[in-house]
Amino acid sequence: MIERHSLEQFVQFLQEAGSDASFDAFAPVFLRVFEEPIEEAMADFEDYPACAEMSNRIAVVDCSLPVQPWENNVVSLTANLACDQDDVIGPDQKNVMFTTRGFEVNEAGSYLFFASMPEGWSGLRVVKCGSCWDAFDVQIEPGAMTTHELTPGRYYVVFGRRLDEPAELGLAVGKL
Repeated sequence: MIERHSLEQFVQFLQEAGSDASFDAFAPVFLRVFEEPIEEAMADFEDYPACAEMSNRIAVVDCSLPVQPWENNVVSLTANLACDQDDVIGPDQKNVMFTTRGFEVNEAGSYLFFASMPEGWSGLRVVKCGSCWDAFDVQIEPGAMTTHELTPGRYYVVFGRRLDEPAELGLAVGKL
Protein backbone atom coordinates (compact mmCIF):
# COMPACT_ATOMS: atom_id res chain seq x y z
CA MET A 1 0.00 0.00 0.00
CA ILE A 2 2.90 2.34 0.66
CA GLU A 3 4.19 1.82 -2.89
CA ARG A 4 0.73 2.32 -4.33
CA HIS A 5 -0.19 5.36 -2.24
CA SER A 6 2.06 6.82 0.47
CA LEU A 7 3.33 6.17 3.96
CA GLU A 8 1.22 9.06 5.24
CA GLN A 9 -1.97 7.54 3.82
CA PHE A 10 -1.06 4.12 5.20
CA VAL A 11 -0.53 5.56 8.69
CA GLN A 12 -3.77 7.54 8.41
CA PHE A 13 -5.64 4.37 7.48
CA LEU A 14 -4.16 2.42 10.41
CA GLN A 15 -5.05 5.21 12.83
CA GLU A 16 -8.60 5.64 11.57
CA ALA A 17 -9.49 1.98 11.03
CA GLY A 18 -8.44 0.75 14.44
CA SER A 19 -6.77 -2.56 15.17
CA ASP A 20 -9.92 -4.44 16.12
CA ALA A 21 -12.18 -3.24 13.28
CA SER A 22 -14.06 -5.80 11.23
CA PHE A 23 -13.81 -5.91 7.44
CA ASP A 24 -17.19 -4.16 7.17
CA ALA A 25 -15.97 -1.41 9.49
CA PHE A 26 -12.62 -0.70 7.84
CA ALA A 27 -13.63 -1.11 4.16
CA PRO A 28 -15.30 2.35 4.07
CA VAL A 29 -12.27 3.89 5.80
CA PHE A 30 -10.04 2.25 3.18
CA LEU A 31 -12.16 3.74 0.39
CA ARG A 32 -12.07 7.22 1.92
CA VAL A 33 -8.33 7.26 2.67
CA PHE A 34 -7.01 5.51 -0.47
CA GLU A 35 -9.83 6.54 -2.84
CA GLU A 36 -10.26 3.00 -4.15
CA PRO A 37 -12.35 0.05 -3.04
CA ILE A 38 -10.51 -2.48 -0.92
CA GLU A 39 -11.65 -5.28 -3.25
CA GLU A 40 -9.78 -3.59 -6.13
CA ALA A 41 -6.59 -3.30 -4.09
CA MET A 42 -6.90 -6.93 -3.00
CA ALA A 43 -7.31 -8.09 -6.62
CA ASP A 44 -4.23 -6.12 -7.68
CA PHE A 45 -2.25 -7.60 -4.78
CA GLU A 46 -2.72 -11.06 -6.29
CA ASP A 47 -0.08 -10.07 -8.90
CA TYR A 48 2.38 -8.80 -6.30
CA PRO A 49 5.57 -10.90 -6.29
CA ALA A 50 6.54 -13.05 -3.34
CA CYS A 51 9.71 -11.86 -1.68
CA ALA A 52 11.83 -12.27 1.41
CA GLU A 53 10.46 -11.04 4.73
CA MET A 54 13.05 -8.27 5.14
CA SER A 55 12.29 -6.89 1.67
CA ASN A 56 8.58 -6.80 2.37
CA ARG A 57 8.59 -4.96 5.69
CA ILE A 58 8.15 -1.30 6.40
CA ALA A 59 11.75 -0.27 6.99
CA VAL A 60 10.92 3.37 7.64
CA VAL A 61 13.78 3.96 10.08
CA ASP A 62 16.33 1.80 8.25
CA CYS A 63 15.60 3.36 4.86
CA SER A 64 15.77 6.90 6.29
CA LEU A 65 19.22 6.48 7.81
CA PRO A 66 21.92 8.91 6.72
CA VAL A 67 23.93 7.23 3.97
CA GLN A 68 27.62 6.56 4.47
CA PRO A 69 29.82 8.33 1.90
CA TRP A 70 31.67 6.51 -0.86
CA GLU A 71 35.43 7.05 -1.13
CA ASN A 72 37.28 5.79 -4.21
CA ASN A 73 34.37 3.47 -5.18
CA VAL A 74 34.17 1.93 -1.67
CA VAL A 75 31.71 2.49 1.14
CA SER A 76 32.78 1.30 4.59
CA LEU A 77 30.09 0.58 7.13
CA THR A 78 30.99 -0.07 10.75
CA ALA A 79 28.96 -0.65 13.88
CA ASN A 80 29.92 -0.96 17.51
CA LEU A 81 27.48 -3.51 18.89
CA ALA A 82 27.37 -3.04 22.64
CA CYS A 83 24.52 -2.30 25.04
CA ASP A 84 25.89 1.14 25.91
CA GLN A 85 25.54 2.37 22.29
CA ASP A 86 22.51 4.59 21.62
CA ASP A 87 21.78 3.11 18.19
CA VAL A 88 21.81 -0.54 19.32
CA ILE A 89 18.47 -2.27 19.95
CA GLY A 90 17.73 -5.53 21.65
CA PRO A 91 18.36 -8.06 22.84
CA ASP A 92 15.72 -10.09 21.03
CA GLN A 93 14.40 -13.49 22.13
CA LYS A 94 17.66 -15.10 20.94
CA ASN A 95 19.75 -12.68 23.01
CA VAL A 96 20.97 -10.79 19.91
CA MET A 97 21.39 -7.03 19.66
CA PHE A 98 21.14 -5.13 16.36
CA THR A 99 21.90 -1.88 14.63
CA THR A 100 21.69 -0.70 11.03
CA ARG A 101 23.67 1.48 8.64
CA GLY A 102 22.63 2.92 5.29
CA PHE A 103 24.30 3.39 1.93
CA GLU A 104 23.21 4.36 -1.55
CA VAL A 105 24.11 2.92 -4.94
CA ASN A 106 23.98 5.32 -7.88
CA GLU A 107 25.18 2.99 -10.62
CA ALA A 108 24.02 -0.55 -11.44
CA GLY A 109 26.75 -3.14 -11.58
CA SER A 110 28.84 -5.73 -9.77
CA TYR A 111 29.88 -4.95 -6.21
CA LEU A 112 32.32 -6.74 -3.94
CA PHE A 113 31.26 -7.27 -0.30
CA PHE A 114 33.83 -7.96 2.40
CA ALA A 115 32.68 -8.61 5.98
CA SER A 116 34.77 -8.42 9.13
CA MET A 117 35.21 -11.57 11.18
CA PRO A 118 35.49 -10.96 14.91
CA GLU A 119 35.59 -13.90 17.35
CA GLY A 120 32.17 -15.34 18.16
CA TRP A 121 28.88 -15.15 16.29
CA SER A 122 27.98 -12.20 14.07
CA GLY A 123 25.25 -11.62 11.54
CA LEU A 124 25.18 -9.21 8.61
CA ARG A 125 22.33 -8.73 6.19
CA VAL A 126 22.09 -6.31 3.26
CA VAL A 127 18.61 -5.23 2.18
CA LYS A 128 17.46 -2.85 -0.55
CA CYS A 129 14.89 -0.26 0.38
CA GLY A 130 11.96 -0.33 -1.96
CA SER A 131 9.74 -3.18 -2.84
CA CYS A 132 9.50 -6.80 -3.81
CA TRP A 133 9.63 -5.77 -7.47
CA ASP A 134 13.35 -5.01 -7.12
CA ALA A 135 14.12 -6.84 -3.88
CA PHE A 136 17.65 -7.50 -2.67
CA ASP A 137 18.04 -9.34 0.62
CA VAL A 138 21.32 -11.16 1.22
CA GLN A 139 23.04 -12.49 4.31
CA ILE A 140 26.80 -11.97 4.35
CA GLU A 141 28.79 -14.45 6.42
CA PRO A 142 31.49 -13.04 8.71
CA GLY A 143 34.84 -13.05 6.91
CA ALA A 144 33.16 -13.58 3.53
CA MET A 145 34.19 -11.89 0.32
CA THR A 146 31.44 -12.15 -2.27
CA THR A 147 30.08 -10.28 -5.28
CA HIS A 148 26.51 -9.23 -5.98
CA GLU A 149 24.73 -7.28 -8.67
CA LEU A 150 23.18 -4.09 -7.29
CA THR A 151 20.74 -1.66 -8.85
CA PRO A 152 20.50 2.04 -8.00
CA GLY A 153 18.76 2.88 -4.75
CA ARG A 154 19.11 2.98 -0.98
CA TYR A 155 20.25 -0.06 1.00
CA TYR A 156 20.72 -0.80 4.66
CA VAL A 157 22.90 -3.29 6.50
CA VAL A 158 21.67 -5.03 9.64
CA PHE A 159 24.52 -5.88 12.00
CA GLY A 160 23.79 -8.46 14.70
CA ARG A 161 25.79 -9.71 17.66
CA ARG A 162 25.09 -11.76 20.79
CA LEU A 163 24.52 -9.69 23.91
CA ASP A 164 27.44 -11.21 25.82
CA GLU A 165 29.89 -10.75 22.90
CA PRO A 166 30.00 -7.02 22.06
CA ALA A 167 32.24 -6.16 19.12
CA GLU A 168 32.94 -3.76 16.29
CA LEU A 169 31.57 -5.14 13.01
CA GLY A 170 32.30 -3.92 9.55
CA LEU A 171 31.26 -4.34 5.94
CA ALA A 172 33.05 -2.83 2.95
CA VAL A 173 31.23 -2.60 -0.38
CA GLY A 174 33.23 -1.78 -3.49
CA LYS A 175 32.22 -1.08 -7.07
CA LEU A 176 33.97 -3.49 -9.47
